[in-house]
Amino acid sequence: MGKINNNLMPEIEAQLNMLSVDYHEEFGSFENVSEATNWVAKKLNRNTEFEKGIILEVVEEHWNEYWADYP
Repeated sequence: MGKINNNLMPEIEAQLNMLSVDYHEEFGSFENVSEATNWVAKKLNRNTEFEKGIILEVVEEHWNEYWADYP
């Protein structure tokens, strides 16, 4: 399972980077991590719970980085 996760995470991150402009423009408007995760899953056409779990990991990292600059 770890090998699948290790292969799929870079693939999802690469796809997310292709959405970079849309993603970064929308990011500040999301109310929470779940909303951001659902938006990304829809844009990337990733519908399984497994894929959404990986997307959640990536989005949570971005979420924490984005909001770390705000008190």
